Amino acid sequence: MEKEVVIIEKWQANEILVRLSTIEKAISDLKAQANPNRKSNVSEYITRADVSRMLKVSIVTVSDWTRKGILTAYKCGNRVYFKQAEVEEALLRINSKKERNKMEKEVVIIEKWQANEILVRLSTIEKAISDLKAQANPNRKSNVSEYITRADVSRMLKVSIVTVSDWTRKGILTAYKCGNRVYFKQAEVEEALLRINSIKK
Repeated sequence: MEKEVVIIEKWQANEILVRLSTIEKAISDLKAQANPNRKSNVSEYITRADVSRMLKVSIVTVSDWTRKGILTAYKCGNRVYFKQAEVEEALLRINSKKERNKMEKEVVIIEKWQANEILVRLSTIEKAISDLKAQANPNRKSNVSEYITRADVSRMLKVSIVTVSDWTRKGILTAYKCGNRVYFKQAEVEEALLRINSIKK
């Protein structure tokens, strides 16, 4: 019996690699969540200027990609932020699309059973990750919250402590006091970042 083979375009093979990279990132995130002693992630959010440097494009292009839905932006006060992990995933998609255009006529030949095996394993892994995320993030709020300081919020949002205090007075951020110390719940700071579909100039 002759071996069955599947001919796929090279961009499809590249798409498999992109999905594998996304899975690896998701696994890494889950491992970090599983570590109860992990430090607060205060560098997760980056500014438009950071994205501009990261992707080597102008801020105008960053704004354009945000309007088109390629990038997802979050707003707090008059500041605009992006999640670094989401920017990295968008970069993979952008590169994948560029490669697709370059590789339209290039093909890779694999046996049919190999193609099926790849798809089955990818689906199984993605389902397992989805289940783990659901277990790690139940619908009810955890009784134990992660508290961060004004300095942490300042670093996280790349603003001065004066701005953090101003946003607290305006009710944009919610602060908690214990003695002479002021704290914020990291989850609430993240919730204060309002998702926006476009950036108003």
